[in-house]
Order: sequence, then structure tokens, then C-alpha cells
Amino acid sequence: MTGREKAPLITVQTLALGCLGAGLVWLIGFPAPVLTGPAAIVSIASIAGLPVHIPPVLRDTCFLLIGLSIGSTVTPEVIATARAWPLRLVALSATLLASLLVVRR
Repeated sequence: MTGREKAPLITVQTLALGCLGAGLVWLIGFPAPVLTGPAAIVSIASIAGLPVHIPPVLRDTCFLLIGLSIGSTVTPEVIATARAWPLRLVALSATLLASLLVVRR
């Protein structure tokens, strides 16, 4: 079987892994399970040497749907809370930079 002939099988395998990851993360109660679960389990599978493949059109469509789903949960309270994020991001960046400088010594 050539690589081109294997692509549909690898795609189905990758989608099955993604569904498994989404289900597991959903059971745990982790945020954004349809995004974090598949990303984690497919990444682990790829690092372990398992071939993974998703056609770009399917990938982009899924990202669009996930983005719409997550975006639909934004409320005025979320926007009000987000006003405090810039200061927190600056603090996080400074802490990360300081950690990197300390570790390099």
C-alpha cells in the first residue's frame, strides 16, 4: 500500500484518536474538551511514532466550528474580566523571563 492509499486509513485512525481524547477530557471535566483532548492525544500518538493525518480542509473546518462554539460562550462578564488580563499577562511574561534567566545560569 502506498502512502497515498494509506492516507484515508490514517485519517480515520487520527479522527478516532481525537474522538477518544475529546471523550476522556470531557469525562475529566477539563475546559474545552473538543479542543484540548484531541490535541493532547494526537500529539502523544505522533510523538510515539504513530502516523497521523488530517486533510487541511477538514482541519480548518473543525477549527472554525470549535472557534464558533467557544466564542458563543463569551458574555459581558467575560469581557469585564478580560480587562484585568493585560496586567496578568505582563506579570506572567516577567516571571517566565526571570525563570529562563535563572535556569540558564
